[in-house]
Amino acid sequence: MTPQTKDMQVLGIMHQGANTFDKIQRNLKIDSKELDSILQQLEKRDLIKVIQKQGMFGPKIEIYSTDKGFKEYYS
Repeated sequence: MTPQTKDMQVLGIMHQGANTFDKIQRNLKIDSKELDSILQQLEKRDLIKVIQKQGMFGPKIEIYSTDKGFKEYYS
């Protein structure tokens, strides 16, 4: 069953293990501006959290679903 809204599609792909902007964008084949907008809305609703980590090649940003995000997706 495919979620109807784009924000639910983003949460769904995150629950399958995509935790970076590029991975989410690649899986959903979505425009970067649209994805950025969706992620901002999800973050405002506390459905995702954005974590900046220091990687070997500089900072990297990972995106994770919150408990509230899991509940929203699976309800």
